Amino acid sequence: MAHVLIIDDDSAVRGVLRTMLTREGHSVHEEAGAEAALALLATDRPDVIISDMYMPEMDGIEFLIWLEGIAPEVPVIAISGGGQAGKTHVLDDARELGAAATLPKPFTYEELHQVMARVLA
Repeated sequence: MAHVLIIDDDSAVRGVLRTMLTREGHSVHEEAGAEAALALLATDRPDVIISDMYMPEMDGIEFLIWLEGIAPEVPVIAISGGGQAGKTHVLDDARELGAAATLPKPFTYEELHQVMARVLA
């Protein structure tokens, strides 16, 4: 199974993702922000990163740009509910910047399972 890094400022979302992923046998590390996740990548390389796109301080787009210089080999699944404006076009931007897959929130367990299987294949 995979080692997964979840980045989301919403603790409830992180908790649900952790439950879904650990149920499938994945190990999970959580960070509430992209800056902390980048610091973690100096010592730990996950097999896949699941990152929200709308976060305070550093958003998911900026994170993807930084990640390209630090760990371009780590695939990212970009997730977003569109922020306060409900705009999910940011997922298109994430794909353009190298995200391996995207999932609009809310998503189902089955959708996450399928995307994880595809990204880890």
